[in-house]
Amino acid sequence: MPFTMPSVDRIFAYTTVHKVRIQDRYLGIADWILKLGIVIYIVAYIMNHEGGYLLIQQPIGVSRTTIRPPDYHELTTFFGKLITDLPVYCTNFGAQPRSKHSYPCHFQPYEMMTYPPSTNKVRFIKTRETHKHYELPGNCTFLSNSKDCTPKLVKKETFYLAAPEHSTLYIEHNVLSSNGELIVNLNHMQGEMKDCRGNVRKIFPKHMKEVQNDTQRIEIITSRLVTVQDLLDWACGDGCVDKCFDWNSQSDSSPDGTYRYDGIVLVVTITYDNTKKLRPKRMLYQIHSRRLVGAEYKIEFIQHYGEAQKYTVVNLHGVFLVVVQAGRVGTFHFPTMLLQLTTSLMLLAVSKTFIDLAARFVLPDRLEYQQALISMTENFMEVRKRKKLNGNKDAPTEGVFGEDS
Repeated sequence: MPFTMPSVDRIFAYTTVHKVRIQDRYLGIADWILKLGIVIYIVAYIMNHEGGYLLIQQPIGVSRTTIRPPDYHELTTFFGKLITDLPVYCTNFGAQPRSKHSYPCHFQPYEMMTYPPSTNKVRFIKTRETHKHYELPGNCTFLSNSKDCTPKLVKKETFYLAAPEHSTLYIEHNVLSSNGELIVNLNHMQGEMKDCRGNVRKIFPKHMKEVQNDTQRIEIITSRLVTVQDLLDWACGDGCVDKCFDWNSQSDSSPDGTYRYDGIVLVVTITYDNTKKLRPKRMLYQIHSRRLVGAEYKIEFIQHYGEAQKYTVVNLHGVFLVVVQAGRVGTFHFPTMLLQLTTSLMLLAVSKTFIDLAARFVLPDRLEYQQALISMTENFMEVRKRKKLNGNKDAPTEGVFGEDS
């Protein structure tokens, strides 16, 4: 059979959309179900769940921690019995003296429990203090360069703070969007605290009403209090364990010390999110705590007294608490919503393409569907020749679609 060169019109044929209404319930129902599913996906997931109408930003947070010591009287005597583990590590409560394990315990007010006394996003809570008292011999001064003027250690004192883990913490925090359009106060947010397994351990309700008196204010603050022990029990460290955190067990930062002796680093993360509902001002937050495994913390400084030849090196160990504020904060942004809608509506065109492919290549009546969906025109070179012979170039020519016309 001789080879026939296809015409130029056939090679460069133009394909366009030809709207055909196929009266078939199966195709129609499948098309409507697919489109309905896409619309539900856009409204329920893209817009509602993911906040597609919001401009997502990193939150800017401001926080302040306040600590108060436990009621020492209730802590040490309750119907004549000790209710804490003070006899385990306090020699003045019956513990046997043991290096890096048991020392005398002091009861200090909250102004002395932390160093420095006032901080914002970080807080250092003392568990151990060591004082080394030095004295310069003879007439030596700090400017002397003689080896005979080396400071001599006169006295060394080490003591623990009594039950700092039972101190209560109040974390006050507010959040705003980076563009400043959204500012949410703590009283207008609802939160929860979760442990390392994701279980909710404490709920922090919001308080929208204006505080009328000190009694209401105290009730609000009390509902948000947690103890240092709570943060450690619910923290993720070297793995989530079912037992409580034991301060007197061997530390993972030194071979022979305890956590109470060496200190720990605790990170409290507050995660904000207002993108899950169709109300951007409804801010939710979650609090997680995490102990940094293998990390201890200490502060060391020198105290000078009235006498020029004496000074004390103070070594503090304890809990270094860091508050980190993160999450997603969204504000209504029309260009973002328009972009999300435009992108999502493209799925409707994809659904039409999917139905067309199924009709032409998958369904049992695909041959009939192909005839209805695809129409081939006559070669327009022949049409033009016919027009020229008729002498009327603008007159319509019948039979452009050949058999289908």
